[in-house]
Amino acid sequence: MKHTNARTVIRSVIAGILVLLGIGALSSGRVVVGVLLLALAAGNVTLTVMMRRRRAELLRRFPNLATRGPGSPA
Repeated sequence: MKHTNARTVIRSVIAGILVLLGIGALSSGRVVVGVLLLALAAGNVTLTVMMRRRRAELLRRFPNLATRGPGSPA
């Protein structure tokens, strides 16, 4: 699994857990905590989508960037 794919999977799992915790908090009557957890989940999803879009944009703009490794000449 590539580094960026692993990061996306982990962030998606975290967002899912936050949604479940937020729904659980709302159903138990903890409105403020539930809303905060759901807001964190929404922020996490938004950040993940934005990061993937930016990376795709950079890869379109600089196609050779993905083929070069950390030690290869510029």
